[in-house]
Amino acid sequence: MRQSPARSKASLFQPAKEASSGTLTASQDFRVSGAPVQVTPNGYASLQVAGITLPASVDSGTAWNVQWSVTNAGPSAASGTWSDAVYASQSPTLDANALLLGRFDYTNVLASGASYTQTQAVSFPACWSGNYYIYVAADVSNRVNGTACVVNNQARSPSALTVNVGAHPDLVVSAMGIPGTAYAGQSLPVSWTVTNAGSATASGPWLDSVYLSPSGSGSSVLARINRCCIPRDSPSVMASRFSVRSTIAR
Repeated sequence: MRQSPARSKASLFQPAKEASSGTLTASQDFRVSGAPVQVTPNGYASLQVAGITLPASVDSGTAWNVQWSVTNAGPSAASGTWSDAVYASQSPTLDANALLLGRFDYTNVLASGASYTQTQAVSFPACWSGNYYIYVAADVSNRVNGTACVVNNQARSPSALTVNVGAHPDLVVSAMGIPGTAYAGQSLPVSWTVTNAGSATASGPWLDSVYLSPSGSGSSVLARINRCCIPRDSPSVMASRFSVRSTIAR
């Protein structure tokens, strides 16, 4: 937060009469006026986050709504277009490791003391879980607040948001068939069964790959099978299990 005095009281200093030597002594340099003068900065807008509203918990990979309000705490109106940013972090302070959930433009004229509310859909990447604080930064690029005498444009959710692992597909090879013997330069019949062990339907296309390795760790690619040849609405793609049989030239 950048802070410079929004208001200050300054005394009027009046030079004293010069001494006979032509110079001012330390005790005679200035005389202080009896009453202070109120100094007020020139007009500016200051956009500040007034509140954040969240659900109790969310699932990763699924969109959810976050709502926040922004107030113009400056003495002058804000105008133009600026962006509010939403972040998530497991830290109670916003740092460089925070996850940006989204930036959202706002265009309007916001009078001094006026406020607006935004409700936007955001989501965590699939398979994320944990407790995350949600942060909102109003005018994150300081298009308006760049001239403010007081910048306090960030706010954090009062408590951490619980993020659960949402429904997601998980394709695993559950069976594989190969011949007992193969010969160099001849085709090799290979079959395998893929099972969706996840909690959501898998829809193509995707790639299945066959590897050949003397160590069993997969050091070289024997062939790559492209699943795009199966339509998205094919029963074999939408089902929880399907089998593939292919003859691979080697």
